[in-house]
Amino acid sequence: AERTDGALEVTDGTLYPVLYRLESAGYVTIRWETPQRGVPRKYYRLTASGSERLQQLRTNWHQLSDTLERLGVAP
Repeated sequence: AERTDGALEVTDGTLYPVLYRLESAGYVTIRWETPQRGVPRKYYRLTASGSERLQQLRTNWHQLSDTLERLGVAP
């Protein structure tokens, strides 16, 4: 939210369902760590198939962005 001047705010209620879906799809793996003091923490890591999917989505995004720019819709 800070980096986008409030235009984009991601809450726990938004983030964790997405992470669960990414895990179910095999795009991320999880690892639990329990520090000596404190609560256990869950860490997420992108898998090889997650990296491939990310590249596909980036390509799609760039194509859409370029198209909107040609149409004069994007800044």
